[in-house]
Amino acid sequence: MFRFRIPPTVLLVLIVAGASCIFVFYGLYLLIALIALNLACLLLAPIARRRGWGAEGRLTRHLSRPQIEDESRRAIRRGSVRALKEEG
Repeated sequence: MFRFRIPPTVLLVLIVAGASCIFVFYGLYLLIALIALNLACLLLAPIARRRGWGAEGRLTRHLSRPQIEDESRRAIRRGSVRALKEEG
């Protein structure tokens, strides 16, 4: 089909070299974009907290909720308490 067959190792080297060139030339722009995204998040965080956009309230409610107990475990516990009362 093709006249030339490129070995997989050469293809890998070409792909890695191409990706590293992209990071060399555009790495600074990527770094600047990440810094700008971080600053935007830091600026929006107080607004989000004030308006209740975040999950802090949900997490607090979840952590303050009583533990869910399995019915079978509760029955076993009741039975063991009854047995202890009968022995004592």
